[in-house]
Amino acid sequence: MMAQVTVESLVAAIRKSELIESRDLDRVFQRFQGQTSLENPEQFVAMLIDEALITNLQGKLLLEGKSRGFLVNGKYKLLELIAVGGMGAVYLCEHVLMRRLVAMKVLPRENNPTTGDVERFIREARAVASLDHPNIVKAFDLDRIGTAGNHCLILEYVDGPNLLNMVKKSGPLSVDRTVNYIIQTAEGLQHAHQAGWVHRDIKPHNILINRQGMIKILDMGLARLFNNGEGLTEQFDSRKILGTADYIAPEQVTSSSDVDIRADIYSLGATFYYLLTGRPPFDGGTTQDKLMWHQVREPEPVSKYRSDVPKGVVAAIQKMLAKDPRSRFQTPSEVAQALLPWANARVPAPLETELPRFCPLVQTFLNTVDSGRTSSTTTLSSILSRSVIDLTAVETKPRAQSPDNTAVDLSQPTWRGRSLDGPDEDRQRSGGSRGGSGSGKSSGSVSERRMPSHAISGGFFQRNLLSILVVGLLGVALTIAAIWSYQNNRPLGPPPKPATKPAN
Repeated sequence: MMAQVTVESLVAAIRKSELIESRDLDRVFQRFQGQTSLENPEQFVAMLIDEALITNLQGKLLLEGKSRGFLVNGKYKLLELIAVGGMGAVYLCEHVLMRRLVAMKVLPRENNPTTGDVERFIREARAVASLDHPNIVKAFDLDRIGTAGNHCLILEYVDGPNLLNMVKKSGPLSVDRTVNYIIQTAEGLQHAHQAGWVHRDIKPHNILINRQGMIKILDMGLARLFNNGEGLTEQFDSRKILGTADYIAPEQVTSSSDVDIRADIYSLGATFYYLLTGRPPFDGGTTQDKLMWHQVREPEPVSKYRSDVPKGVVAAIQKMLAKDPRSRFQTPSEVAQALLPWANARVPAPLETELPRFCPLVQTFLNTVDSGRTSSTTTLSSILSRSVIDLTAVETKPRAQSPDNTAVDLSQPTWRGRSLDGPDEDRQRSGGSRGGSGSGKSSGSVSERRMPSHAISGGFFQRNLLSILVVGLLGVALTIAAIWSYQNNRPLGPPPKPATKPAN
């Protein structure tokens, strides 16, 4: 059973976690002592959050007695839990050396992920890493954390809402904004299409918009590399309906493993419909009803709900939602081209009220760092891991505590204690430890790495280059002098003294 956290034990845990500078902790603690009773650790955590010294998630973990695990793999400081889904938890982290916010997606182990789950997770990483487009969320790193080696994917953090939440919060969007967002999404999908990828899960939830008004396509977890012959899709996807019922293409219902970019165009059309009306093409009914309706029913025209939508836009949506893939636009670029007459280049960025709000610490970071200019989190030399968190846990049910209950477990949102500083087998197998945090004798550690002989000799000549040059020049000068002396019958050295005559 977890021990009761007191203010004293909380302060000790904070010092051990190194989340806060000692002087800041002492300053807030002294003020806390003068204002309230020392019997309320929750109030002290609230004060630290208000002072922008810790985040909400950090405070929650500290109150659970965690003091280790806030620095993951020596590079990523855990800030907040962003989202939890079927394919894992997503955390907001700070790259401590690059001072950039990143999103860390962790494959959960709580539900015992199947081989297909792991393969899809790795496929997502490869899909995003192979794409480089401003309208697609970038991937920076694929790593493994914890003693269990859970996979985690480091992604570009997008400071903004997804289109689903934007509509839920503010209602259907204007025609100008919707057309602009659909064109940007189509441009991103065109890039993926040219690289051979089909997304297979386009929906408002997977389309983000940042503070500058830039669309970012998210979640390539169901992406398929078209005609690559890898067999992964057929092996793990052929017996399942993959996609989201409100936005899935008819042919994807019958064969998820045998679809092309036109399925994404259908899903984009369904998303288009939602942004303008606030409802999917087929609202109500069960999941099975929706899967059937996508195949046999025509949705109500957008004009039934919106009289301000131009007829050309309504016609474009209807073409995108055609049952027969051959009747749709054949590429995303065709969609973008068809919508250009209604495109407005002056669409404003999202309002502050539409953007997500974080605790003071994260909000301060966002206000001081240009989050729209996210640089890649390249793997750097590891830092000694002061605290370790297992990122693969996201649930709220009580769980039995492991022997070490002071480390955060990110693979289960009960934050079950689990140390992540175990060896990374993949990194050890490759013979390097860049970016790893690990204890013990890693094959890439400095103490065990032997320098080859050619590296030693090369280092010697680099360090003594000036001396070698001076000696060489001196030798050349002496050689030239000897040759000149020989040719002129003059010995080297000072001229001989003249002979003196003996005195009479």
